Amino acid sequence: MQPTQHTSIDLPVGEDCPTCRSWHLPDEPCWFTNCQSCGGAFVFGGSADPECGTCASAPELHDDAEESVSEVGFTPANTLRDMVLYTDRYGWNQGDYYDRTAAVLFPPACIVAGLGMVCYGERFDAPALQFEHPGFGEFEAAMAWLERYLVDRFPDGDDNGNPMTAYGFNDARGRTYDQVRAVVLAAADLWERIYLGPVPGPECCGTSMAECPSSPSVALVPGPDADVYVSRVFQCVHCGRWANVEVVDSLEREYFIADAFGLTDGADDPQLDSYELDVQEQGGACQLCGAPGGYPFCANGFGGSISCAEVAAVDFPGGAE
Repeated sequence: MQPTQHTSIDLPVGEDCPTCRSWHLPDEPCWFTNCQSCGGAFVFGGSADPECGTCASAPELHDDAEESVSEVGFTPANTLRDMVLYTDRYGWNQGDYYDRTAAVLFPPACIVAGLGMVCYGERFDAPALQFEHPGFGEFEAAMAWLERYLVDRFPDGDDNGNPMTAYGFNDARGRTYDQVRAVVLAAADLWERIYLGPVPGPECCGTSMAECPSSPSVALVPGPDADVYVSRVFQCVHCGRWANVEVVDSLEREYFIADAFGLTDGADDPQLDSYELDVQEQGGACQLCGAPGGYPFCANGFGGSISCAEVAAVDFPGGAE
């Protein structure tokens, strides 16, 4: 319904409604010409709803890690999940940014176009080139992380042998939406594991063990074939038991090693021999209970039990292997 034209001489001219900023009679509903969240214009002349479809369907952003969220309130993980929400609701497309046969405001979209719809609130035929758009920073951050994740997950590249990109992954022969959805969500989960933390630990005493402040542990493994052992360190809040869980994800492991050795994020594993690291100084874990800094066997004794060092003296009289 369009608002009634101003014909009454009893009402002052020019006093707009403070809610919708349009003139209407007191007993008429508000009529919005722009989305009250993103500011985008309603293309069909106005709406009784204050938000456009994209803003109305957008999930709430996470507020539990303010120090890791950018000034405008997004993270790559949130943006990737929002993209999956868009394609879940409106459909996924291959071979083009959008399904050109769908004459709707929110057409089925590929990964890149779906990110564009989430970040820009409208369709663009070249989402990655909208440098001046206010949502480009959010788009670029999500795309950069997703493509780094894809390169790590698909080292053999795309169908043509080139490094895997969001475009190549989306349009690969035989690709299904279930595969696209699973990979994008996995990329979002990994971003949060690395940058937000802590993560839930193994079960102990009926609850998840808490990740320790010293986690993750990055230690040199002694021996002729020296390597770096990367693990997350957990401790039960009830019985005090320690547990080390090895980090097996290559991208997550790479980040922790680079951070521990002061390297640029994303660098390859360092040449370990050149660092001459001492295992104990690097927080090597006890080989029995996993206590950080207890390599090879710690002196902890929980619940009145003998320490790991005492156990090792009996079981390994020659010392650590």
